[in-house]
Amino acid sequence: MNDQGQRHVLSPISAPVSVIIPCYQCRGTIERALRSVLRQSVPPEEVLMIEDGSGDGGRTLSLLHHLKQRHQGKVEIKVLALRENRGAAAARNMGWEEARRPFVAFLDADDAWHPRKIEIQYNWMKGHAEAALSGHPRLFVREDEGICALPDQWSARPVSAK
Repeated sequence: MNDQGQRHVLSPISAPVSVIIPCYQCRGTIERALRSVLRQSVPPEEVLMIEDGSGDGGRTLSLLHHLKQRHQGKVEIKVLALRENRGAAAARNMGWEEARRPFVAFLDADDAWHPRKIEIQYNWMKGHAEAALSGHPRLFVREDEGICALPDQWSARPVSAK
């Protein structure tokens, strides 16, 4: 987007983005979260799913490995595991340390992305090299509601450390 908030699309085949998904007892939601990543109009180059010591006898970790096998040809997928539950922040930090792409995007295992999330945010970041991070509001949508329409223009504002 230019400074007036109008779109300009770079349209890469994939974006140099590492998606980090902390996973704690996420067997009921991780497939939807991962599916939302795989259905991006501009897919990321890497997905890291971090099993956060779920304490469920390895069932969550097993599912993550199964999903990796099933979807490996679509995008590079890595499964990492913490030995004990340390919380989402620790899992995100582990993913960040292992990420190999210049841009990082966080997705919670119980959330899903709009199909153009990476396309829009990556293009905005590439057009604004002065920005160290970017974010967007969230929207709660029921599964039966479908995908919401996006605005034609976007606005940006600085965010302070406070």
